[in-house]
Amino acid sequence: MGNTGYDLHDGNLFPQNFPTFSQYYPLLMSGHAGDNINSQASAAAAGVPWYPFLPAMKGGCGGYSAVSAIDLDPQTHACWGSALQVTGNPVGSSSYNAAIVEVKKRAGNGLSMDLSYTLSKAEGNVLGVNQVDEWGQYVVGGGGSEFQDPYSYGQFKNLVSPGDVRNQVKGYVSYNLPFGRDGRWLQESRNLDYLVGGWTLSGDVNYHSGMPMPAVQAANAYPGWAQTFGNTTGVSLANHFKHLDLANLSDVSNQYFSPAAFSDQTLNTSNPLYGQLGNQLPYSNTWRGFANYNEDLSAVKHFAFGSDSRFKASIRAEFFDLLNRHQYSGINESYTSPQFGNVTGVSGNRRGQVGARFEF
Repeated sequence: MGNTGYDLHDGNLFPQNFPTFSQYYPLLMSGHAGDNINSQASAAAAGVPWYPFLPAMKGGCGGYSAVSAIDLDPQTHACWGSALQVTGNPVGSSSYNAAIVEVKKRAGNGLSMDLSYTLSKAEGNVLGVNQVDEWGQYVVGGGGSEFQDPYSYGQFKNLVSPGDVRNQVKGYVSYNLPFGRDGRWLQESRNLDYLVGGWTLSGDVNYHSGMPMPAVQAANAYPGWAQTFGNTTGVSLANHFKHLDLANLSDVSNQYFSPAAFSDQTLNTSNPLYGQLGNQLPYSNTWRGFANYNEDLSAVKHFAFGSDSRFKASIRAEFFDLLNRHQYSGINESYTSPQFGNVTGVSGNRRGQVGARFEF
């Protein structure tokens, strides 16, 4: 199965929210990109146009940023942002392709199940519309940009999507135990039937590979610009994680990736200097978080008593995360943190509940 979309609207794909990088670069290097323009003198000092009506008009913003002054529609961006950023330009593209193998067993001999394996690939440059990343958070939206150069979206039609799950196994199995009056064994005793008859065991599983993680951002951002990424150095991005020591988050045993695999562009002169962009992709198929594993189990017993079995009852026990799987999280991607590259969190534990129901 699969689908392809094009001419899609996305507020992230409205590059006119920014100047081109060639326009922006001289302002950045002048040191005035972060200036607030509130007078003709401040505009002249920054080398940007002066729009006297913006600070003076009723309801105006009192000033505007130097970067907004070189936008393609500065009068709009200066105080209010673009009126078009809600829907964006129809320049987005996306695709999803999957091969699915499914095994079904309809109720018969007390057994039913539905298990499937999905091998899939999701790509595109539409990153801000209903896209959830590795951390379960919606990616940046509202006129921001996941791209270092907002005008480069056309180069990323085949970019792996942040919600891409390459491999997934999920499904359920249900089995009516063959004991008691409705089963094959232990049918002789009514009292024994109350104990062993009418039981159904059910379980479900969900396993999937890790989703892409966002690029590591550089230590300092450029004023008024989208974002900048640190550089990869060629050191392996392989998973180094051994075990989590919550008492010492800086312990190397917590390390998911080697900090040496990244170099911030502003701190290491062997990489692009200030004013350059990093060499990472926003998301990469080879840069993924932890896989997910989960199993649940339930046991339910239905029985009836009284004349004509007029009274019905059931008891149940349910267990979630049966094998007590831990889901590691919080991989630190903050370049300036002492825990950079380390896993800093964990969630997940076995839970159970019991219940009873009586009908009359």
